[in-house]
Amino acid sequence: MNLCGDDHVEICYEEGRNCPACELLKKISDLEDEIYNLKEKIEELQEAE
Repeated sequence: MNLCGDDHVEICYEEGRNCPACELLKKISDLEDEIYNLKEKIEELQEAE
């Protein structure tokens, strides 16, 4: 049993595995990137009109 290496103070039962918070933060980050890209695309399309 180990603590998360990213200082989330979560217990990791397998060495080298991230805690549940790491997985959720990664998903959130990926979704934020997708939202940003979609906003950029919308702005480009609005400018093209």
